[in-house]
Amino acid sequence: MKKITALTLTFAFLLSFGGCGNDENKENDISQTPDGTTDHIIEAPIERDPTDAQKEIKSITYNTKDLELPEAEEPFFEDDSYIYVFANPNSRYVLIEYTDGRTEGIEEALNNDHIQITDLDKYSINYFSEPKHIEKIVDLTESGEIGTDDALEGFFRDDRYTYWFSSIKSEYVTVYYKDGSEQNVKVALEDGKIKISDLDWFGVQYHKVPIE
Repeated sequence: MKKITALTLTFAFLLSFGGCGNDENKENDISQTPDGTTDHIIEAPIERDPTDAQKEIKSITYNTKDLELPEAEEPFFEDDSYIYVFANPNSRYVLIEYTDGRTEGIEEALNNDHIQITDLDKYSINYFSEPKHIEKIVDLTESGEIGTDDALEGFFRDDRYTYWFSSIKSEYVTVYYKDGSEQNVKVALEDGKIKISDLDWFGVQYHKVPIE
């Protein structure tokens, strides 16, 4: 009887020891490698929900045919630098279709980071971008007090267009920022501080020629 009791106690002790060891490993996230050293357990990465990722766009359609829309601007999205605006309240008619067959409205797609604002440009969806950080862009030649040479001046170029002033005047076009600083328009464009569309917003006239 004593022998059986001793065996029983030994077995219980081993079970208790093994259980403690497992709990300790769980608490410390430590496992033993084949060479006898210990290492932290690396958990498998959590897969991102595909609904949260940027989707592959099949089409962006904008169908207001035969609709009489009121003449009222509609802000539909904003980021750190711009407020994006439709000329009419028509965001409900802009529909994004994805390659997985799902569809989504423009505001939902942008707010969920499923598309980028530049995707609207690819599908010729017209909108305005109201700059948050620019106070004004001033063309001093518009007053007529400063004369310029009557020759075209190419002042900027991107992947699609070359942009021209109708006279050599870029040195007289200044960007004034809301933080009190200012910058020449060519430098501001080259630094990426402003976009060409900012000139439209502030009424600065220019021409663009497609790059062949």
